[in-house]
Amino acid sequence: WPPYGNCYWIIIGGWGGYMTGIRKCETGKIPTAEDKYPKGPCGTLRSQKNHTNERVLDTSKWSHFTIRRTDNNILFYKVGDQNPMLNYTDEETSSFETKKIVVVSRKKIPGYWRVHDYDYSTTNKVFSEKIVGEEISTREKTFCASFFVAMCSKCRLTLEVLYFDGTVADYLPINQITISSKGDRLWQEERITAPLLGISAKVRLRASGACDECKNPFWSVDYFELCSENEIRVLTADSLDLTEVSCEVIKTSLQVSYTGLDNESPRESTCSNGRFGKACFSCSEIFGPNKFNCDKSTICEIEESSQNVCRCAKGYTGYACEDPCPHNTYGFKCQETCGYCSYPPCNIVTGYCSLSACLHGFGDPQCKLPPSPILQYPPVVLIINHTSIVVQLLNVSYDGNAVPIFYKIQYKTISQTEWNNSENIDFRDQLPFQIKHLEVLTSYLIRAVLITADNSSFEGVIVPYVNVTTTCEYIQMDRISIQTFNESALITFVSGEGSCPASLYRLGIDNQIITSNMLEFEILRLKPYRNYTARLFSIISDEFQLMLGFQTQEGAPERVDKLNASPIDESTLEISWNLPLVPNGRIRHYEVSYEHINYLGCYPDAKIPNNSSRRTLRESSNVTRLLNVIPYSQYRITVVPYTIMSGESATIDVDTLPSAMPNEAEVPSIKTIESQNTSIRIYMNRPHCTMIRGLLDYYVTFHCLNSWCPTQSPSTLNLTSISSNEPIALTDLLSYSNYTVSIDVGRKNGRMSKTTGMVAVVRTEPSVPNPIKDIVIFSKDESSISFRFLPPYPPTGILAEIFVSYCHEKPSRWSTTTVCESSYIPLQECTLWPSYLCITLKNLIVRTAYELEVRAKNIGTLFNQPTRIFATTVQEAPEAPQNVSAAWDDYYNLTLSWSHPSITNGPLTGFFIKIYAHNGICLEQSIAITEREYQLSYQYVVLVNDSCYASKLDIYVHSFNIMFSPGLHLTQSSPPKTPNIRPEPAISAIANDTVSVDIQGVSNLEDTVQMFIFVSSDSDEGPNQQIYPSELWRKAKIPRDLTTWMVADLNITTLKTSTKIFVIGDDRKSTSLHLQIEIHNKPLLASTNYVFTILIISAFDGLKRHNVYTLNATTIGSKMEEGSANYGLFALLLLLLVPVIWIGIW
Repeated sequence: WPPYGNCYWIIIGGWGGYMTGIRKCETGKIPTAEDKYPKGPCGTLRSQKNHTNERVLDTSKWSHFTIRRTDNNILFYKVGDQNPMLNYTDEETSSFETKKIVVVSRKKIPGYWRVHDYDYSTTNKVFSEKIVGEEISTREKTFCASFFVAMCSKCRLTLEVLYFDGTVADYLPINQITISSKGDRLWQEERITAPLLGISAKVRLRASGACDECKNPFWSVDYFELCSENEIRVLTADSLDLTEVSCEVIKTSLQVSYTGLDNESPRESTCSNGRFGKACFSCSEIFGPNKFNCDKSTICEIEESSQNVCRCAKGYTGYACEDPCPHNTYGFKCQETCGYCSYPPCNIVTGYCSLSACLHGFGDPQCKLPPSPILQYPPVVLIINHTSIVVQLLNVSYDGNAVPIFYKIQYKTISQTEWNNSENIDFRDQLPFQIKHLEVLTSYLIRAVLITADNSSFEGVIVPYVNVTTTCEYIQMDRISIQTFNESALITFVSGEGSCPASLYRLGIDNQIITSNMLEFEILRLKPYRNYTARLFSIISDEFQLMLGFQTQEGAPERVDKLNASPIDESTLEISWNLPLVPNGRIRHYEVSYEHINYLGCYPDAKIPNNSSRRTLRESSNVTRLLNVIPYSQYRITVVPYTIMSGESATIDVDTLPSAMPNEAEVPSIKTIESQNTSIRIYMNRPHCTMIRGLLDYYVTFHCLNSWCPTQSPSTLNLTSISSNEPIALTDLLSYSNYTVSIDVGRKNGRMSKTTGMVAVVRTEPSVPNPIKDIVIFSKDESSISFRFLPPYPPTGILAEIFVSYCHEKPSRWSTTTVCESSYIPLQECTLWPSYLCITLKNLIVRTAYELEVRAKNIGTLFNQPTRIFATTVQEAPEAPQNVSAAWDDYYNLTLSWSHPSITNGPLTGFFIKIYAHNGICLEQSIAITEREYQLSYQYVVLVNDSCYASKLDIYVHSFNIMFSPGLHLTQSSPPKTPNIRPEPAISAIANDTVSVDIQGVSNLEDTVQMFIFVSSDSDEGPNQQIYPSELWRKAKIPRDLTTWMVADLNITTLKTSTKIFVIGDDRKSTSLHLQIEIHNKPLLASTNYVFTILIISAFDGLKRHNVYTLNATTIGSKMEEGSANYGLFALLLLLLVPVIWIGIW
């Protein structure tokens, strides 16, 4: 501040609020903070207005002012005033361009300002979707347009914001408002806003005017400009000190043109009663909304509503009727328009022009008498056709003094500036006149201009005219062609003379309305292969309507429905799908393509495809099978339906099944083996992931080979799909043990063995020995303790040494002290107890209790936990011998066996044996031994008195040092005496088929005796020897090369009650008493050598003794009956056979 440049300084309500003036200032002359008053000519008022009655500005209401500049003339009005408040003509300047408007409020009083250019446009015809103004470029996030509108009481104005940002094909509506009238001819301010994206875009405004049952419709729009959210500027200042002023420079608003309306009307002809000025403001808008009284009105009337209506007298208006009629008006309610006065305005009461000076030759005091006659009424329209209009002068009343001789018909469109003229027509000839070659659906202004004899006429704007719009011929079906595509259709009109333009029609289809300015309608976004019905209708007539049916062509089908893929086996996939939900035609075939996208044995993100497996099939049905796919892989299946064109593809990924059995290429091998004390880890060399055809099941069998292993049966571990870096872990194993590990692989459908590289023998590492168990103190005396134990079991390594600590309590006069000693003792096996370790602690204190702790360690390990035992150095008796047993041989020798006593408690000096029977002592015997003769087991043969045979014996065995141990008792039966036959058996008689044996001495046998008699021969045949127990053959000592059979099985009862002569060969049959087999004492053969064996067995409590007697005999020859004719021949044969037999025996 101050602004640079020349300016006109208008002060409103200055000088205490009672004067308004204008100054002309040059650059630098407007006062600054240092200058309280303007400088030079800038301080001169060029025009001023004193406000004697009231201040021109009031904080309680809005004040409306108009600045009008024409060339170098500046007029400043208060809206509603007829005369300007300021009228200044700058004689020094002919014309200039307004650059800026600067508004400042003074005296620290807030001022609210709205600055705008205004003028309004009006129309009295219904209009639809008129583009208002030019295209507007903007980058704002909000669009705002402000305007004043006045219209008839039943009229509506619809305003749309159209938006275009380059991402769509055309302008799109983003907001719409519909405005209804608030009273006939009442101006109202409206605005429309719409959200934008804040990017470079273009905006246009589109307006439509509608009215229901309107007789005189009209729409007027004023002050159409872009607005902001808050248009009011608040400015304060203190006197002329402008240093603290928050001053804003308000640029001229960007006005939106409204060329879409019918015409511009700077006149106030459309203001309603009670409104005035170029903006048609009401008194309440000027003086505030609370002043509704009419005290100063000059006329009051009572209308039909029975309400008092106050009106002003002629020539005056305003809320208090204090204002004269606005410019160019006069009369009651200021409804009359002044004539063509040369010096306007006219008288506000009478309408007379000043000095009766008229323009354009008009006469009379009001300058309303035209110089040439003017018809009072326009021509009457008789016929309206598509391209012609027939009019006629029916009322020829006219104003003016001259007599018309001719007239001519003039017509033009609203947009034309020049009138079209007909030929002069005789005023007396008032026949209908046809105006030809007009445009269809076009509004024409038609009037008649009167012509006098001197060929003069008046063609001013006051000549009455009629507004007529031509019609058009609606299209018929035979002039419509429909061309269809798969997603669109083109409807074309064949135009003729008088045909309605395409812009007259609307095409309704699927809830959308389509417009066109050409002779064709393009319908987009249709579905292929569908039946459609479109409704063609007119926007100006509800009577016209055509229904157009058509079917779109086949298009690309949508994707198939419910695509599914499932494996049938390891190399087959079954693909199925349903028809597309929207086929868009007839499906002719499907294209099924599949490709290998990954091996499932590889990592999911590896994506290693097998590009050679891509295939494409053509299928007519909706199911197919894909053969020879790679097992354990991922495939991508794509199905494309086809009509006359390819459709949308549907894709699904599917995993094939693993192969039933692994092949050699995918079987791993052992890479490395890591052994720890209780576990084994086996790392595998696995094949490349592309070789894997399924998850491998690992069947791991591991078997502990050592004798201490808890079980001899192998253990198994089954694993599935371990990762490439993860080893096979065998846990909970025994330390220092050999394991054989074999690995088989397979799948759920079977196991496959790999013979090379899949078997290994591994030893686990040593660990701390297990605790020592079962320590036995096997000897002690008054100065030493000897104990034995088995090495820790199972072994966990190679035992290295033993650590023994032994403690005893040493009493003193006042307390007891624990005294401990320890020693590392090398390993030493026991002499008597193999695999046991024996330790002797010597030089101990007599009769002292010791606590011993024994530990062991393996090579490379720590000592194990101690095992505690307690012992006292005192002499005690040894334990009895262990495991005493007795056995008899066939010669009545009794062999006694026993084990060395487990605990001897000092050097053992011998053993003592006692044997008792029911009838007395059978044996007492002492056996002395030395330490060198110590054995783990002892065996001695003793002879028992024969009086103790066939008896129950009690056997006691004692061990002793200086004391005897308890005797170990054993009960043992003694065998019976050997059975004898006295006298011995003898042959008492021989026949040709029998031999008699004398067994008289059987009376001396035991009651339990058994007797078996066998017959042996090298020429006779007997039963199979295998039916007899081998024990009998062994005891009878029968040669195996002879044929032998049993002929008798006798017990003592049978022998004692029967005859003592037994006949061999008497052909008797019996059942063996002991063997439960059949015995046949078959006849012997004549002249045959036989060996007879008698086996006698005596038994007592399972112990047996036996004796064998052997007899030899030869049967005699056969005797022939006397008188037989063949007797001599038989004897001859016998003589011939005998040498043969002897030769065979010998």
